[in-house]
Amino acid sequence: MISFSGKAWAACIAVTGIALLCNTTQAASDMRTWEGSCSAGNFTGLAGGLTWVDAAQNTVIQTNWYKITRSNNQAGGNKADLKTRFVDLNSGIGYAGAFSGDNLMQDGLRHDISLANFVRKTTHIKVISEFVFDRSGSDPRCNLNYSIQN
Repeated sequence: MISFSGKAWAACIAVTGIALLCNTTQAASDMRTWEGSCSAGNFTGLAGGLTWVDAAQNTVIQTNWYKITRSNNQAGGNKADLKTRFVDLNSGIGYAGAFSGDNLMQDGLRHDISLANFVRKTTHIKVISEFVFDRSGSDPRCNLNYSIQN
């Protein structure tokens, strides 16, 4: 689930797990907050941050915080990852994003993080934020998927 706030957004509609944004204005200083969650293998990851169009007309997506919770007495270490990548839905071109490193805490507390990247402004960008949770054996994964329409 992804939610956004900001006075210039006309709507945020969930369609098959993807949040669609309809922007009514393009002010470089008009930042919007976002947050979302996903779950896999007895873990839930939450993340949030900001998105805006900068003065150079780049769409900036920034992750400012995360929280990973274990359920059902799930064992695991504190080496989770958060990776963000982007796809220009008009051209189909994918872009590398930001990577947290293999060191995120899974303690159920909110932690600050600074992950940011930008994509040259297009009319429709898909953002994929992937949590890779840490446990012995194969690590469960889940995605926060959302799209930004400019």
